[in-house]
Amino acid sequence: MSSLPYRVAIIGAGSSGLAAAVKLYSSESARPISATIFESRREAGGRTRSFTDGESHDTLDNGQHLLLGCYTSTLSYLRTIGSKHLLQKQNSLEIPYMIPGEFRSSTLKLAAGLPVPLNLLSGLFQTDLLHKYEKIAAMRFGMGLMMFRYDKHMAHASCAELFKFAHQPVTLIEKLWKPIVIGTINLPPEKASAQVFLHLMRIIFLQNRKYSAMLFPKVGLSDMLINPAVKYLEQHGCTIKYGENVRSIKHGNNLIYLESDGGNDVFDALIFAGNYHDASFLPEEVQELIPPITYSPIANAYLWTDKKIIGKPICGFIGTSLEWCFSKPTHTSGELLACTKSAADGLIAKENDEIANIFWNDIKKSFPGSDAKLLRSVIIKEKRATPLLNAELQLHRPKTRTPVPHLYLAGDLVQNGLPMTIEGAVRNGQKAAAEVLKGI
Repeated sequence: MSSLPYRVAIIGAGSSGLAAAVKLYSSESARPISATIFESRREAGGRTRSFTDGESHDTLDNGQHLLLGCYTSTLSYLRTIGSKHLLQKQNSLEIPYMIPGEFRSSTLKLAAGLPVPLNLLSGLFQTDLLHKYEKIAAMRFGMGLMMFRYDKHMAHASCAELFKFAHQPVTLIEKLWKPIVIGTINLPPEKASAQVFLHLMRIIFLQNRKYSAMLFPKVGLSDMLINPAVKYLEQHGCTIKYGENVRSIKHGNNLIYLESDGGNDVFDALIFAGNYHDASFLPEEVQELIPPITYSPIANAYLWTDKKIIGKPICGFIGTSLEWCFSKPTHTSGELLACTKSAADGLIAKENDEIANIFWNDIKKSFPGSDAKLLRSVIIKEKRATPLLNAELQLHRPKTRTPVPHLYLAGDLVQNGLPMTIEGAVRNGQKAAAEVLKGI
């Protein structure tokens, strides 16, 4: 058995690359691990990071992320890097919805003490979000989901085609299914992969009652997901090269030859967890695995108000441009609202002030009794928030293993049946690291 370190290159210091490195160093290995992360930016985090607002000194995330109890890989990762305590967890799924057109609010809440699927049935029966015929249709859909009634017809289908096949009322789609599809897959039902939606619904609602509970970070995403991982890796001897672009990757003799801004290196294995739209340096046989990718944008707005409006961790909106609002900690105002619109093709080209006004008007319509005033806004546009996960992309997502020995793929694009989420990225990073460890 060789006592020389097993040299692993990781491209990308986003949540997937960091999760891969943490997995390598936290697992038992036949040989010591020596990992080097190449990150083209000057900081770690990729699309999952936060920053300090210069005027308010509040911590703002680069984009809002919904975290759920079914994020088992993410929770394992946070436990290893020592930041799981920075999550606030619901006992059970509870989301208040504002419906401005009907001048009322409704809550969807699953029963905390009941096992699946009884907790879901109880929640559907008790909510005033849905009418009786909509509840019956939703339960009928759930029964079909449990019996795998739809899957063989849906490999090439969109969620809209799924809902039509399952005879779901238009009103139910608008109130319940559409917000879930857009919030999880970042696409409208007409484009989103039905196969991914079916798989996700089973995980969230039919496996474990804790899986549907929402998780709310007490701090910014960088302080929970990124900075503790960087500290953990540095303590274990991992090298992170910031501002380092990879120029080419070649392979031979069971080794990986990497050329970067800093020179040439030789590694025993490599994990690619970088941007798939800029992967021209990968070997041709690996590039051929990457399908054509287009992206779906997300528009985010941070709104500072002089007094509280929502006062709850999350609020959903139906019938408005605004979809979700999160109440965030603030040092300087009555409330800081983090507002999100996924699949934001119609918003992303607008001026920042116009986006802020659209969201603010939606909030005022949703809370007509509030006299709160908007003090300030910050807009964050994520033009490449997630790959456009339609049925075609879902069928052609690459796998972790590649034709090149000891070269593995990570990142949220890699096939795992999940949408492009933090959980998908972390899970794929851990899986790639597991493949490396098997090969030592």
